[in-house]
Amino acid sequence: MYVEIAFPISSYKIFTYKVPLKLRDQIRVGLRVKAPFNKRKLTGIVVEVSNSNKYKGKTYFIDDIVDDDIRLNKNLFLLLKWVSKYYISPLGKVLQVALPKTLTSNYKPKKIIEISYRKNENKILKNSPAQHKALNFIREQKNPVLIGALKEIISNPSSVCKALLKKDLIYINEKIVEPDIDAYTVPPIKKNINFTKEQKIVLKDLRFAVASNKFTPFLLHGVTSSGKTEIYIDIVRDNLKKGKSAIILLPEIVLTPQIAGRFRAEFGDTVGIWHSKLNNSM
Repeated sequence: MYVEIAFPISSYKIFTYKVPLKLRDQIRVGLRVKAPFNKRKLTGIVVEVSNSNKYKGKTYFIDDIVDDDIRLNKNLFLLLKWVSKYYISPLGKVLQVALPKTLTSNYKPKKIIEISYRKNENKILKNSPAQHKALNFIREQKNPVLIGALKEIISNPSSVCKALLKKDLIYINEKIVEPDIDAYTVPPIKKNINFTKEQKIVLKDLRFAVASNKFTPFLLHGVTSSGKTEIYIDIVRDNLKKGKSAIILLPEIVLTPQIAGRFRAEFGDTVGIWHSKLNNSM
């Protein structure tokens, strides 16, 4: 069995490798694998699986499979192949950009530990003043408290809370902190829109093109504040109603807050933001 691999390098070539027998049942298009490349090991993505070798030179084995499951499903993979061809970009580079860094690094999401009161058994704690003090503090709070808040009253909150948990006196809940991207949007801007005659003509042409399910480029020309964004929003709304999706590309990050705020006013939290100013957790 052979695979074609795209590496995140500035080359438009894909590279042929053999698949070891032990990995043949697992190998699929879209998986990330490790393979020798010159004198180093690189992580690439499988873009084709075949039983024949088209390459006439020496062929090496891949070393291992990086992921337990496919990171790029069929539809996304086909889209990225189109992006690579349309924008004349190496496929490996396009695939790398499409994968969040949380999948391509050792990133772990930030977590917080919340403590809440379960019951009080003072007799159990009469010889444990630190545990008694912590439990009283937790009991007095209306809401769960962060474990860090206990540092103000006891010296080692982690070990104390473990002891309280072992005695079934508290609950401990570990939560992943959701990233806050509100800094990159302005408050939602709700508008009542009445389209002009010209805008209606444009929308009619766009809807016809979308309904054809064929790639059809348009150049929408208009001065600032002429209503181009409202046309984008209306077409996106139509797409979402049909079970489709939409990607809005902006030429500058500085435009993101205003545009994102406008789209969130219409589509709420279904709007996602992705640009180079976002850190790994975002």
